[in-house]
This record gives sequence, C-alpha cells and structure tokens, in this order.
Amino acid sequence: MITESTALLLAHLHRERDATINLLAECEKEKERDNAVWERSFGSPTDKPNLNKGRYIEVRIPSGGFDSNAYMPRLVNPALGMSILRAHLAEVQSKIVTANEMARLELLEGVTPQHIAQQEVTP
Repeated sequence: MITESTALLLAHLHRERDATINLLAECEKEKERDNAVWERSFGSPTDKPNLNKGRYIEVRIPSGGFDSNAYMPRLVNPALGMSILRAHLAEVQSKIVTANEMARLELLEGVTPQHIAQQEVTP
C-alpha cells in the first residue's frame, strides 16, 4: 500500500506541474499575441525591437534561510520568466518520476522511505 506521505507528495507535484504548464501556456499565448500585433503593423516578428520593454512578470524565488516557505518576489523579463518556468517544469517532472518509483516500490514490496533510509545507512 502507498503511504499517505507519498500520495500527498504525488498529488502536490501533479498540481504544481499542471499550474506550471498552464502558466507557460499563458505566456506563450501572450508572446504569440504580441507577434501577431507586430506582424499586422510592421511585418516580420523577427525584425521587431524589444516590445517587452517595461513589461515584466513576477517570479517568486526561494530565499532559503530558516523558513523553507520564504520567497523573494522578483520582476523579470517575460523571456527569462519562460526559461525559468521551463526549468521548473523539468525539475517537477523529475521529482514526479522519483515519487512514482517510490510509490511503485511501496506497492510491490511494502517498502517505505524509512526502510530505504535504513538500507542506505546499513551496509
């Protein structure tokens, strides 16, 4: 049986992945809308100057320290924000793979994270 902590972790990671995908899709739509406006007005979007000047998105960066839930809000260029979102999505997907493997082990062998930690310590 899967432990409650593993099930909660999987649920949290899937919600975080879905939220990141939705935010990335919104950013892509905004980028496409900007490109379409530019094409209608001036031609090719590859020749356009930086239309994002003055437009920023807020990114919350973990600040570390004593409180693991502490974040520092930073305003970044949308292009940089999309890169950060893609990197975060890759990290969340790798965590999902790890959590799925933990769940598989718990189902097949009745192994819990405590058992794994004990096996790593004991040679």
